[in-house]
Amino acid sequence: IYLVIFICIALAESCPKNIHSVDSLPGASGSIHPCQYAGYLDVRNATKFPKETHKLFYWFFRHSDQSKPLVIWMNGGPGSSSMFAVFLEGGPLRVTKTDSTFNITAAELTWTHHYHVVYLD
Repeated sequence: IYLVIFICIALAESCPKNIHSVDSLPGASGSIHPCQYAGYLDVRNATKFPKETHKLFYWFFRHSDQSKPLVIWMNGGPGSSSMFAVFLEGGPLRVTKTDSTFNITAAELTWTHHYHVVYLD
């Protein structure tokens, strides 16, 4: 439910800054996705398991057109992180290597060109 509330707030404004805003990434060069948020969502059942902590990592990429639909991306299978999608599949970022340096650049073709996308792990 928190994710839904957060996304509704984020879509209501142009690109509100908050503690979840991603303004820069290590190794990023040039212009990467202009409006993105990342963080953890508490998904535990506090009534049944009050002492346990369970969280999902999310990375939300907002489209500039607020009327675009939302895609929730979850890679399937054990050991298959949604971060593979962010960096290697239809996500907005790519990792490249020059000599011994890794760089993050914007992808040319990505789902975030057409939709708001949240990747969940």
